[in-house]
Amino acid sequence: MPDVRIAGTPDGGAQVVAVGLDGRIWHNVRRPDGSWTPAGRVPGPDGRDPFPAGQVHITALRDGTTHVSAISAGQGALPGPGRGGRPA
Repeated sequence: MPDVRIAGTPDGGAQVVAVGLDGRIWHNVRRPDGSWTPAGRVPGPDGRDPFPAGQVHITALRDGTTHVSAISAGQGALPGPGRGGRPA
């Protein structure tokens, strides 16, 4: 079953991370005006290759940034900040 997490940001937006049915991490931002960014796949530790995850977590910080961490599907952990940061 996919793992989905959401973090509310101080500006009233939200960021969602999920382990998709493809076993990869996906990230999406809901802006304060209610619009959404396109979902994007989070790259692995090398910045390119997808990261096969079993679990994912997201935390929103006071400054509006987010940190994403994940536990791989058998290959170790992806430390934050992952794809986080301020929404576009």
